[in-house]
Amino acid sequence: MEFTLRTWLLGGTRTEFDHTLVVQQEAVEQLKPFFRQRVRWCQGAVQCMHYLPALWRSPYLNSFQKVDTSIWILMPITGCIVPATSLVTLTILIQRSLVHWQAGWHHLAIGTLVMIALATCCVLAALYQRNCTTVHQPMSLACAIREALSFQAFLLIISLTPYVAIYRQLRGQTAWAKTHHGTVIRPRKYAGLKRSY
Repeated sequence: MEFTLRTWLLGGTRTEFDHTLVVQQEAVEQLKPFFRQRVRWCQGAVQCMHYLPALWRSPYLNSFQKVDTSIWILMPITGCIVPATSLVTLTILIQRSLVHWQAGWHHLAIGTLVMIALATCCVLAALYQRNCTTVHQPMSLACAIREALSFQAFLLIISLTPYVAIYRQLRGQTAWAKTHHGTVIRPRKYAGLKRSY
């Protein structure tokens, strides 16, 4: 993120999106290094907050780019507020539902939350299935739904990263070791797409 910000703010360089590019990266397959990597990325966003005033004064960016980049930079802050408030709200809803079982709108609210979560999983499954088909790796709907549900577990794990990132930043812990990847050489899966390097 810092590279992008410095490029935009200092050089006025234009960036473009190309959906035909695939960056092949080796996955971090162990939970501890994965979590450490995500905390490092999140802490990088925390460290980029000092660029916000310059970002908004920059003549090289349009309003959408300024808002979009600001949202990404402020994500660690919202990532601390939203989960905590959501947990409090859900706890209150469940408690009121149990105490006042025969009356109230609490059941409808909880049911709506469950339906939104299931609908989100179905949409993610459909998108994942489509993306796999696009890169010539078709996947059954059942596997796509399983992946969408496991993605929710992934979200629960990374929901802790903003707290750790802000804690590390406040403590002045800014040194990081690069995430270690294995040395497994895997065959190219995306032979028909343009290389990004």
